[in-house]
Amino acid sequence: MRAGKLRDTVIFRRNTPVPDGRGGAEDKWGDLFETCCELQMSKGRERVAAGMISALASGVLHVRYCSQAASLSEKDIAVIDSEIYNIRSIIDPDRRKRRLELVVERGVAV
Repeated sequence: MRAGKLRDTVIFRRNTPVPDGRGGAEDKWGDLFETCCELQMSKGRERVAAGMISALASGVLHVRYCSQAASLSEKDIAVIDSEIYNIRSIIDPDRRKRRLELVVERGVAV
């Protein structure tokens, strides 16, 4: 993976339940790590749900392989330029632990 293509900065976040002091828990998104990435967006689409139209956009996020990136799951989110992307899948395309490709989606509920 060429460093010149990694022009964006991504912050990965994980949802962690925090006790609310009343026997329940409140969900808090905490930062896992920050790294350089390349985001390639595909065409967006619209979806109608419950009588409302929502715009969806998906793409592929490329990051260098590291132990932190290897620990990511589909429950985590990626934040690029204040935009939140849900992670839909994570693959090591050449199975050589050099890079990861994350299929991400923006415009859906977290």
